[in-house]
Amino acid sequence: MMRSPRWWAVAVRRPDGGIHVESHPAGDLARRYPWLDRPLIRGVIALADAMSVGMRAMSIAARRSAGEEAAPTPREVRGALAVAFLFFVAVFVLLPALVVPAGEGGVVRELVEGAVRIGMLLAYVLLISRISDIRRVFAYHGAEHKVIAAVEAGAPRTPEGVRRFSTIHVRCGTNFLMLVMIVAVVVFAFVGREPLWWRLGSRVLLVPLVAAVSYEVLRLAARRPRSPLVRLVTLPGLLLQRVTTREPADDQVEVALVSMEELLARETPGADTP
Repeated sequence: MMRSPRWWAVAVRRPDGGIHVESHPAGDLARRYPWLDRPLIRGVIALADAMSVGMRAMSIAARRSAGEEAAPTPREVRGALAVAFLFFVAVFVLLPALVVPAGEGGVVRELVEGAVRIGMLLAYVLLISRISDIRRVFAYHGAEHKVIAAVEAGAPRTPEGVRRFSTIHVRCGTNFLMLVMIVAVVVFAFVGREPLWWRLGSRVLLVPLVAAVSYEVLRLAARRPRSPLVRLVTLPGLLLQRVTTREPADDQVEVALVSMEELLARETPGADTP
C-alpha cells in the first residue's frame, strides 16, 4: 500500500498470478479545514485516517488475494478498526499499568511501566514474526520501503533498480509505534497513579495526546534526518524495523512498484482529482 497527500493505492497479487490495483482519495479534512492542520490536532486526525486507510487496504488485500471480488463494507472496516484500537489500548496501555503496582517512587515506576510496555511490544512483534504468513507480510513491507527510497532517489522503477535500497525507512508506522511507547513514558509521568480508576482512565484519555506528540516528532525526523537528537529518538523504531521488514523477492517488489505507479499516475498534473 502506498500513500500520497491526495491518494492512496493498494496492489495485491491475485491467485492467478496477476496484480489487482486500485486507488482511492485520501482524507482531505486538513485541506478543507485549515485549522485542523495545527500541531497536536493534526496528529490525532492523521492517526485516525491512517488506521482507517490501513484497515481498508488490509481488507482489500485479504479478499483479492483469496480471489474474492467484493470490497469491504464501511461497517466491516469500522468494526475491524474498533477491535484493533481496543486490542492496542487493552494490551499496550492498560495491562502495563496494572502489572506495575501503584505507590511511591513516581519517575522510577513510570520508567518501569514504560519498559514493560516496550517489552510487551517487542515480544508481540517477535512472536508474530515467527508466523509464515506474517513473514511474507513483512517482506512486502520491506518492498514498500525499497520502492519509496528508489523513487526519492530518482532510481529506475524496476526490481533491479530498487534492489540496492534498504528496507529501513524513517517515515514508517513502526517508527511511529515505537515513538508512541517512548512518548507515553513522558506524558504518563505527569499524572498520578492512585486511585486505580484514575491510573487506568488517565492513560486511556491521554492516548490521543501521546499519538499527537509522537506524530510531531516523526514529522521532525522526516525534515531533519541528520540531526543527532532525531537519530537518537528514532533509533529504537529503526531497529524494530529490522524485525517488521524483510528482504523481499522480486515478485513482491513488482507488486509494490505497481502500487507506486498507480499513485504517481494519480498525482500527475491533469489526472482526476478527488
